[in-house]
Amino acid sequence: MISIGLKLTIAQRLVRCICPYCKEEHKPSENEISALKVIKPEVLEKTFYRGKGCEMCVNTGFGEVRAVFEVLRMDTGLSRLIADGNVGEFAKAVREKLEGKTLLDKAFDMALKGVTTIDEVIKLYF
Repeated sequence: MISIGLKLTIAQRLVRCICPYCKEEHKPSENEISALKVIKPEVLEKTFYRGKGCEMCVNTGFGEVRAVFEVLRMDTGLSRLIADGNVGEFAKAVREKLEGKTLLDKAFDMALKGVTTIDEVIKLYF
């Protein structure tokens, strides 16, 4: 019944944004580097940012909070995999369909643009 009625799924996570008043470049810590090696090793050489803390952010280093979304529109192939109960093939098909548009990909883009910290992205993964 789920495979017939499910048309669209949306996953959402909230990500804290770096305070624009105290934003500074940040070299990832050893723990962050270890996590990056697991998640997305190709970004290790990129520049990341963080907020050092100021009066404007009450020394938190963060300002606003933004939502990151992942949207999956169901098609007949995905519906068939749900009906068949083939979890492994369904997960593989979802990954292929979401290529480059997952929550993690979008959060990484935000970190690379200096909107959020690499630590906020790592929290989405682990």
